[in-house]
Amino acid sequence: MVLTLIAYIMAFLSMIGGKGSVGAYLVCGFALAMLLNVVFPHLLVTLVMRRYAPGTVTAVALNLPITFMLLYQGFKEGYIEESRFLYIGPIVVVGLVFLVPVLFFVGKRWLRPKES
Repeated sequence: MVLTLIAYIMAFLSMIGGKGSVGAYLVCGFALAMLLNVVFPHLLVTLVMRRYAPGTVTAVALNLPITFMLLYQGFKEGYIEESRFLYIGPIVVVGLVFLVPVLFFVGKRWLRPKES
């Protein structure tokens, strides 16, 4: 839920900032993270384990085409430049990768049943 909220905030910043804005690079970095998430872990786990990994169909059917087109259009319409995205995109991806365990930790702390 928090990652979805972050994506909405990034999209809003992109919308109000326009072409070349920090928001445009953040939302495209988020899209890159989701695109990479199709391969790592979904497709990779499915291939290595030789059985279906949960989320693979959704990743391939939805995330792959949507994030690919978002990035494609971002470059095509000049919202992001390749030279800047080559370093900003991976920074956003790494930031999101580090954020996931933090969110799990916080979620366990807040959502853990209280002992009576």
